[in-house]
Amino acid sequence: MGRAGPESDMNADRYGEILVFTRVVACGGLSAAARALSLSPSAVSKRISRLEKRLNVRLLNRSSRSLRLTAEGEAFYAGAARSLDTLDEAENALKSLSNSPRGLLRIFGPPAFGYLQLAPLVPEFLALYPDLRLEFQLHNEIVDPVEAGVDLAIRMGPQRDSSLVARKIGGSRWIICAAPSYLRRHGTPQTPTDLLSHNCMSFSVRTHRVHWSFKENGHTVRVPVRGNAISNQGEMLRQLALNGVGILRISEFVVAADTAAGRLVPVLADYVEKEEEEPIYAVFHHQRHMSPRIRVFLDFVQKKLAEQRRHN
Repeated sequence: MGRAGPESDMNADRYGEILVFTRVVACGGLSAAARALSLSPSAVSKRISRLEKRLNVRLLNRSSRSLRLTAEGEAFYAGAARSLDTLDEAENALKSLSNSPRGLLRIFGPPAFGYLQLAPLVPEFLALYPDLRLEFQLHNEIVDPVEAGVDLAIRMGPQRDSSLVARKIGGSRWIICAAPSYLRRHGTPQTPTDLLSHNCMSFSVRTHRVHWSFKENGHTVRVPVRGNAISNQGEMLRQLALNGVGILRISEFVVAADTAAGRLVPVLADYVEKEEEEPIYAVFHHQRHMSPRIRVFLDFVQKKLAEQRRHN
């Protein structure tokens, strides 16, 4: 039978054999090494024999009472011990990296969410992880993270792309509001159907007809609304509302400061489902082991957004 080829050598348990060999030398015997490794003495002996056969050299002179390294064994032990030490150092370095992530994290997301939700969290996050750098790409388009060259993408609403991992990091309540100047000129709607006679601005217009949903007498009511100004940018719609152009339905976090200051006034609050939220997800391609950079960022953002919801 010929000598085993490279593929057969690669399949051999080289690490296990070398580990057993160095432990035998360090413990001074097969039985002691077996106890340290939680193996039977026969299993230890077999691994040593396989290693010697593969190397085609005797490493140990064994007898019933003693165990001594051969000259070849001494030379091999020195190199093997150094190699295992190097491997241990590499594993410890990786664990250290996991505990203190470093490098560049690229994030794709909606502009309003980036400005208003993520930006206020960045100083504390970077103070916790000073070896990380963040790159934000802010657009409203839905992208594949790999195609966009980012580590993760923030998306609003239900996710149906099964090729991606979606982790919910928060939620946003809807609010309907308008500037006091608009309400003085056109009146304040008292019921959802009153919106039929108002100028309504929607954030996302994918069809010719837009409906806003409400809860009325325990039932969901969908009201078709129309307006003379639309945009795919939440900040643009917010500015239009502040200037009295119309009534706006938008994520609450976009206008929270304005409603608190009275620049915008909530309307139809009794008809808006208070517990209804639009989910916010971070999506990324499946990885067997999630990057430490992604993990610590998602854990941090999820925790902070949850704290904000509890305090609101």
